[in-house]
Amino acid sequence: MNIASALIKQVIELQDFETWTSVRKHYLPAEYHSLFKVIDSHCEKFHKMPTMEELRFEIRDNATKEKLFAVDAVEVEADAFMLLEYLKNEYAQTEI
Repeated sequence: MNIASALIKQVIELQDFETWTSVRKHYLPAEYHSLFKVIDSHCEKFHKMPTMEELRFEIRDNATKEKLFAVDAVEVEADAFMLLEYLKNEYAQTEI
């Protein structure tokens, strides 16, 4: 399971705006940056988390749409905040 996919899925499914405000683009692998931009843009514009359905309509780029479908297919049972902490630690280790 990809941690970035799991985090995005949990944040969207649970509408966890609080956790999303702590996510930074550089915590995620490069292939998730376009999806991050779409979600972040939606949050800034509407002041709420998008649903998967809303994202399907907003995303025009095929590569980003495919990434969204991959995220949607992930089965997650972990807490979004815990997943974010793992990504932060992974990022910090890479930077060191």
